[in-house]
Amino acid sequence: MLQSPRSVFPIRPRVLIVGGAGYIGSVLARRLLDDGYQVRVFDALFYGAGSLAGLEKQPWFDLVVGDTRDPRAVDEALANVDAVVHLGELVGDPACAVDLGLTHDINVLATRRLLRRARDLGVRRFVYPSSCSVYGANDQIVDEGSAPNPVSLYAECKVAAEEAIAQVSGDMETVILRLSTVYGISPRPRFDLVVNLFAARGIVDRRIVVHGGDQWRPFVHVADVADAMVKAIQADGSVVNGGVFNVGADTQNRTIGELAEMVRLRVPDAELQVADIDDQRNYRVSFDHIEKVLGFKASRTIEDGIAEIQGAIETRRIRDYRDARYSNVRTVRSGLPAIPARPTAIRVGGTSAVSDAEAQLAG
Repeated sequence: MLQSPRSVFPIRPRVLIVGGAGYIGSVLARRLLDDGYQVRVFDALFYGAGSLAGLEKQPWFDLVVGDTRDPRAVDEALANVDAVVHLGELVGDPACAVDLGLTHDINVLATRRLLRRARDLGVRRFVYPSSCSVYGANDQIVDEGSAPNPVSLYAECKVAAEEAIAQVSGDMETVILRLSTVYGISPRPRFDLVVNLFAARGIVDRRIVVHGGDQWRPFVHVADVADAMVKAIQADGSVVNGGVFNVGADTQNRTIGELAEMVRLRVPDAELQVADIDDQRNYRVSFDHIEKVLGFKASRTIEDGIAEIQGAIETRRIRDYRDARYSNVRTVRSGLPAIPARPTAIRVGGTSAVSDAEAQLAG
């Protein structure tokens, strides 16, 4: 059963979005503010603060600039919070493979500490976005009861985080959302995601390089991910506590080759090139459970996402999809900043507050 924010929580609830300046978090922040929540973003701003532009005008928004590896920053961010959505990890197989130790520190150790502190500080609900990549290599259609079979460090870290969450679910309401591969435009665009990348290459370069092509993946629009997260926050605790939900749509289980052909339908003169690759990841996913329990059903399509990318490029909103800021792996390769000497808590109320936060972190 789904309830309104006021019926689940006693007052206007405050949701902490860890990684709220990122690809998904910047969409979720706006959605929650529109729905009447207080929103606090906790972010190290590795990818910049531009995705938060405009939120400084919102009276129920504030920002804590800090790193999940910093215990002081974590405690400051968690103060007086009702629910947490933890998006503050390194995302994607290539980005996680750059520095194995860094990935383990952020995606496993820091996540465990964040969980424990959230529990100790009385946070009521913790929503953890995991990944369907935990299924790894499976020839059958998998569901939430299928055994994980991770074939990458990123997926292994997600499994480890899920295990840590299961250990605290008796003390705090927890929800695990296993996300399909995400696509679509966001205030913090990404072009290291296959749908977005194929669309950009087809539109700009008139050439799409497909590595393999027969591998199955599930896909979901970034706005639908935000919708699923809101449902996970609003649902009755007796229904979702300790639950695991795949997020996506049965109709959006597609092969990589099919994605390229979908782009070519929109850009007919794009050349398609196929290259060999050893990619063990192959999985199709069932999404019956989230529809039955949370009433979630994806409302955007892959074609919608391709059209969004085309519109953003043609209107010059995206001037160069190859820009390093649109790629997680290129940002990690350039070197992440050290943990700041002290967390920077900023109550955003002026037009320069977000840019000031970025400047303080850089300094």
